[in-house]
Amino acid sequence: MRKVLLVLSILTVFLALCLPPQVLADTTYLTNVTIDSTGYWQGRAGDVWSISSNFLNYSTQNTLWNTGLSTITLTGSGNQIFNLAGTDQGGSPSGYTNNFAWGTLSITGGGSLTLTANSTSGYAQYVTTISGLTISSGVITNISEAAGSNLNIYYLASNPGNSYLQGLTYNLEGGGKLIPVNPAAVPALGPLAGLLLIVGLTGLAAVRGRIKEKGKTTN
Repeated sequence: MRKVLLVLSILTVFLALCLPPQVLADTTYLTNVTIDSTGYWQGRAGDVWSISSNFLNYSTQNTLWNTGLSTITLTGSGNQIFNLAGTDQGGSPSGYTNNFAWGTLSITGGGSLTLTANSTSGYAQYVTTISGLTISSGVITNISEAAGSNLNIYYLASNPGNSYLQGLTYNLEGGGKLIPVNPAAVPALGPLAGLLLIVGLTGLAAVRGRIKEKGKTTN
């Protein structure tokens, strides 16, 4: 019996180490977020940051920041300030590389966003998919910015999740635009980030994606 148990234990360890892992996404719930210049976030496919109030990103760590496969969900029922850290590189796919891009930007709480940045122009947010928009006569009515600003959001027109936008450009309230990016393919957004945690030796190793927040992030 002991020999049988030993063989089973060895087999279990072997399977846990050799079989492909199952990736499990993480969700982090935050309220009022401020990220300083030294801070950066890294996530992997399926990871979600759920923000119920302001998201003030002042990070300058564009080469370390990696949320191009992750989701930011804005869940507030009122107005939420969303500070842009990425630079405006126009409708080029290069805007998705080392530029604070997100896989998905989703407005789910029925509220609205006000875009801000360190300057009224030259900054932008690149997203693969954007959802939760309120559109009226070619204007996104639940995303605004200060009058005279020129802060833009770029979305990947070919992504099925954006089909409702029909590849068109929309005005934002106050200034700026929601603009389609139409490359044949957006380049890879860097290596998948996150820590791997082996959970149990059950024959199928479950590896949990860990959201990483480095530097000073206040909530």
